[in-house]
Amino acid sequence: MVDDEISVSKLYRKIITSNEMKVFRILENCDEELKERLMKKMENNGSESAKNMLQKLQRYLI
Repeated sequence: MVDDEISVSKLYRKIITSNEMKVFRILENCDEELKERLMKKMENNGSESAKNMLQKLQRYLI
């Protein structure tokens, strides 16, 4: 579980610092469970960039 959480954190940091196109390409390779975990992490973060990215993802993924 610890390694899994570290992997999610690394992927989360990559998503937050990337542009939209790269984020969508990253998420294409993720399963639904991982997408949910990443979106939950963005929701809990509270930063402006995380909120903006979450809104864009929700429009296109849901």
